[in-house]
Amino acid sequence: HCGKTFAILQRFLSSAVPNTKWLVIVDDDTLISLPRLRVLLSCYDPSVPVCLGERYGYGLSQGGYSYITGGGGFVLVIFAHF
Repeated sequence: HCGKTFAILQRFLSSAVPNTKWLVIVDDDTLISLPRLRVLLSCYDPSVPVCLGERYGYGLSQGGYSYITGGGGFVLVIFAHF
């Protein structure tokens, strides 16, 4: 999963993708409503860092980290695109 996500990020940041405010990553079996997603994203400023999705935690009680899971999909702001 990490390799695929890294490849997606590399392609998104390359010249192959036009200047875009949001990066939405979903599984091939994830259903989304684009109109509802647009309404949700209108609540956020794309110039401010944000990640939207279902959060999970790994070893949080031992100084671990939280992360956004890919199963339900997630949205990122990628500043290198501005």
